Amino acid sequence: MEFKDVLEGDVVVISISGKIMGGKDTVMCRNRLHDHLKSNTRKFVIDMGDVEWTNSQGLGMLIGCYTSVKRAGGHVALARIDSVRELLVLTRLIQVFDCYDSMDEAKEAITEM
Repeated sequence: MEFKDVLEGDVVVISISGKIMGGKDTVMCRNRLHDHLKSNTRKFVIDMGDVEWTNSQGLGMLIGCYTSVKRAGGHVALARIDSVRELLVLTRLIQVFDCYDSMDEAKEAITEM
């Protein structure tokens, strides 16, 4: 898994690529999210367009990010989830996350929150 985070206005865009399998990259991603929360950023879009697949640890990372942001009074949106849509449906996490087909839709929606 690789990730990068970019602050665009008041929205942090976290782009994830590869296989989300847990481990040090997952911890680093979660730590970066916490750094943004400490600097008072509360809106996040996670771009999953280049994710190949994920396992339960990857889902745990997403749930952990969601929980941390919600506790801080923020919002999380997932964009371009095609590769993990079926897993999100099976686990019913599709009902938890705000999911969008494109980055533009996700950024527009999160900006309005």
